[in-house]
Amino acid sequence: MLKKIKIKIPKYISDGLESIFWSFLGNLIPVWMGVVISISDYGFSLLNIYRSIHQPFTFLILSASFLTTTLYILRKGSKFSESNSFFHYLYFALLLIIGFLISKKSGLENLSANFETKLLVYIIFIISIFLYIFFQFRHFYRIYNPKTAEERENQQENLEDEFDLLNK
Repeated sequence: MLKKIKIKIPKYISDGLESIFWSFLGNLIPVWMGVVISISDYGFSLLNIYRSIHQPFTFLILSASFLTTTLYILRKGSKFSESNSFFHYLYFALLLIIGFLISKKSGLENLSANFETKLLVYIIFIISIFLYIFFQFRHFYRIYNPKTAEERENQQENLEDEFDLLNK
């Protein structure tokens, strides 16, 4: 008989991974479709698959999408605290850079942009992905591991609401 090994994964990790999986599946549809079209047109040619993925303008737009999703995660959590103010400034700085790079759309679309511009697009994309993943896990961690003061405040509000319902 084989014994099954059970690994207990914390709830915030499993929920975070699920959220990230669905977000990547949905947000990266342009990349997935490029791969599918490349395979249907040219067969399983690694060079053509690379060319279909190598679309800097698409990654630039996806960077803005992931940054905005990260801002949403921060805003929907508890209050937009001072600890998140760094991300707030970084968000606006990166959006300004993305806006500047969008003006070079034609060069990014036909791959005639210089190497530094393409590199900047990919760096911004990687930064936005890492920020999204970090804040997504942090959001779920805070849900399942609240601070005692926050937990006490939430419990008090719940008790007050329940008491109000009993009085009606």
